[in-house]
Amino acid sequence: MKLLLKNGKIYQKRNLFTDALYMENGYIISSGSKALLEENTLKPSEIMDLDGKTVVPGFNDAHLHFYQAGVALSTVNLYGSASIEEMITRSAAFLEKQGKNLKTLTGRGFNQDYFTEKRLPTRDDLDRISRDIPIIFTRTCSHLAVVNSAALEKLNLSTPPPSIEGGQIDAAADGVPNGVFRENAIRLLDVLYEEESIDSALHHIRAAAEKALSYGITSVQVNDIWLDNPEAEVVEEAYRRFAQENPCIRIYHQIYAKDVKTFRKRLESGFNRSESPFLKYGLLKMFADGSLGARTAYLRKPYADDPSTRGIPTMSQELLESMIRTAEDHGIQTAIHVIGDGALERVLDAYEKVIRDNRNRHGLIHVQITDQTLLERIRKLNLMVYAQPIFLHYDLHIVEDRVGKSLAESSYAFATMEKLGIRVAYSSDAPIENFQVMENLHCAVNRQDLTLFPPKGYNTKEAVDRYTALDNITANSAYMSLEENRKGRLLPGYYADLVVLEEPYFDVPADRIKDIKVHMTIVNGQIRYDSRKDC
Repeated sequence: MKLLLKNGKIYQKRNLFTDALYMENGYIISSGSKALLEENTLKPSEIMDLDGKTVVPGFNDAHLHFYQAGVALSTVNLYGSASIEEMITRSAAFLEKQGKNLKTLTGRGFNQDYFTEKRLPTRDDLDRISRDIPIIFTRTCSHLAVVNSAALEKLNLSTPPPSIEGGQIDAAADGVPNGVFRENAIRLLDVLYEEESIDSALHHIRAAAEKALSYGITSVQVNDIWLDNPEAEVVEEAYRRFAQENPCIRIYHQIYAKDVKTFRKRLESGFNRSESPFLKYGLLKMFADGSLGARTAYLRKPYADDPSTRGIPTMSQELLESMIRTAEDHGIQTAIHVIGDGALERVLDAYEKVIRDNRNRHGLIHVQITDQTLLERIRKLNLMVYAQPIFLHYDLHIVEDRVGKSLAESSYAFATMEKLGIRVAYSSDAPIENFQVMENLHCAVNRQDLTLFPPKGYNTKEAVDRYTALDNITANSAYMSLEENRKGRLLPGYYADLVVLEEPYFDVPADRIKDIKVHMTIVNGQIRYDSRKDC
């Protein structure tokens, strides 16, 4: 397979562009004038005139739940619901259309902060949809879920509900569960889901891949294998078959284990089962707390808008240290979900106690609520950060209410991380947010939500430039997966994974970045998405 791209604005690194690339057998062979020397040896079908279009490396989403993003495409879409009433209406319509043989109704994406009612839905609300089949609705952050009475009856919980370490089951004044489950308590709902098959899991992965390619995503670092989950083996096998049948997106697994016993069991059977450039295994994923929107992110001080809580730490300090130590002893990367400053402090304490250096490239996922001292500790430990600028779309509206103005101003500190020399990669955490890359880059560069609010940006001292934003979802993402010498740059010797854009990313007005569309996505030297036709 040979392909020459010419007459383009091809980004290679900051302030360095070329006009041509020559690719062969999945790799970039040459660029610029050297690439153009191949033109006379090629067939017309092997030459593509870019007509001045901008070309950038294939996007690499450094942390998301790819299979779950595919699942979300086939459940009740609750994103953007403006009220509990709208959520109920959408669900009833879905149930009428697709619920003939449904054993459990699932949906995701609601956000009570957008509701006119300004409250969480409860079992009573979901009972208006159905009392006959279990219903499970997951908040947009995935750290809170709500179920109906039919689901609670199947769970057969006590009154008052049992205590859950690192989680919570909410109850009404009479002690009866009200349907709200938080953090680790959500795992109790696993028994209510319909059993997944390899074929159905493969269907969800294919659906996610089709959308991802249309956004220019050529690599994903996925947290979909949860070792204590009954469907883990099914999902893992589906990914294996996907990589074999249609190598169109490069997969790098981030594997979750809840405790040392589970982790060690996987180590004994082979933690890293990398099979090809399209299916690799990497790090151990952990959760130290929850989300800001659900008020389960763990803070050092009580929430400014709810002094009754500081959030929920989902791992004990002893377990944190033990898991990191086990990974370190076996040369395994770790990445820990941490949103609140209290959780970040606990995680940094654990890393400082356990790791000798960061040769295994340990990292932190999210790092939202911070201060200068915490960021300097991250730099001193040489930890990497997997950040999600797209979270600003929602969080810029609530963060001051949640944590207070002073702490909010030192949070989502993307520019400060760069100044300190912290290695940062960008990701979407889909399906928490859409994995539309240009929307993510818009939030990083403009510090606005997707409606361009606020007009002058939010806390713009933490904005980054376009080069930094792009490098953080290409070159730096490749570094996170130990592939910086193969991915993330359009240079000889690198994979021929690239994106042709409809508009010039580096030149359009800043407020148009979010609207840039992908013209073409090329993976391994082959066209995998073309906006002009179906591939």
